[in-house]
Amino acid sequence: MELQNITEAEIAHSKELPFKYGEHNLSDGDIITVGDAKIKALYTPGHTNESISYLVFNGSEPELVFTGDTLFAGSIGRTDLFGKQTQRMQSEKLYNSLHEKVLALDGGVIVYPAHGAGSICGSGISGLNLQPSATRKERIHT
Repeated sequence: MELQNITEAEIAHSKELPFKYGEHNLSDGDIITVGDAKIKALYTPGHTNESISYLVFNGSEPELVFTGDTLFAGSIGRTDLFGKQTQRMQSEKLYNSLHEKVLALDGGVIVYPAHGAGSICGSGISGLNLQPSATRKERIHT
């Protein structure tokens, strides 16, 4: 809310969130435009039931995806947050999200997870360090 107050940005989140926290409750496939950028919401439950990834387009081609806690470098989001009784169901949701949404993207799409190594949201998260000066092709192959 502090960032919104400073920038007048609008807040968007999954319609699956049990309370409204912002101006936009997004469903799978909904499109947001920010200036010239087109951003598509990908419903990717598993870590939590309201998880969304954001696919950003460069023209008509997907360029990058913000995967939140769905996919990390070297790991995936934890599925035990709601307890052992629901872990299998959450794991199945995460498996489907990864295989049907994230891994189905073109291999050239750059992945930006929510955070890196040291988070309790996943185990074995890599400290992957991309060099900002690298070209897209170099980043994909390093």
